[in-house]
Amino acid sequence: MAPSGLPVSVLVPVTGATDPVRALLDTLATQTIGADIEVVIASAAALPASLQTTLADLFPGRHAQIVDPQASRGGLVDLAATRARPGCLVICDPGVRLPNPRTLALLSAIAADPHVGSASCSLAVVRQGAVQASVCGHVVSGVSFLGLPSLTFERIDGRALVPGAALPVLAVSLALLAIRSEVLAAVGGCGAAEGLDAAADVALGLRLAEAGFTNIATTLVTALAPDLPPPRRAHPLVAGPGIAPATLDRLFATTTVVQRVV
Repeated sequence: MAPSGLPVSVLVPVTGATDPVRALLDTLATQTIGADIEVVIASAAALPASLQTTLADLFPGRHAQIVDPQASRGGLVDLAATRARPGCLVICDPGVRLPNPRTLALLSAIAADPHVGSASCSLAVVRQGAVQASVCGHVVSGVSFLGLPSLTFERIDGRALVPGAALPVLAVSLALLAIRSEVLAAVGGCGAAEGLDAAADVALGLRLAEAGFTNIATTLVTALAPDLPPPRRAHPLVAGPGIAPATLDRLFATTTVVQRVV
């Protein structure tokens, strides 16, 4: 992938313990574009002095912290986005680790495509030293018009995909997501997202698809993820009693798999 040419800012929402942040900062600094990225941490409380020192040492002149004890996880992301440079924003949970040094360069290059809404890679969930799950985005598994239109979705197992794939999906994970700053602003930010939940992933993915963008998941690189909660399978397609055909067209055009329509 060619360099994106966009400034890259990593947004780190911290809603709990700050212990994981230090290890994340270490992996961010070892990225191939680590010398150029900006790190913005939005948290519910001030970081410990030692962690603030680490942040300043690893990213001199390219870091910031915002504190808001009342904000949700999505609200913290949106606060960090207002402080970050215009360009490519990488939302990164404190529990994520980036063992492949090309990860941020790759995701920012994919997100720089004007047709792409968001981009992520395979996320391996490691428990007790072994990979217990591998997530590579969500795809539609069914659409129901029995009552209010709704969809069901499945997480793609990254281990089942060919290495080096890049595919359009319904949504990627908010644990690690690259998106251009103007695109995030155009769809209203992350706002209501409380945590790392598949429903929050899909809600943002739907808004991006409805705005005409494609969400991309790639298996070219793999990141290590926190223990993601089980997905909520059903999701309302629209709030009202009807759905515009154009909305369905955009949804299906930017989704890899549709298994069932009832």
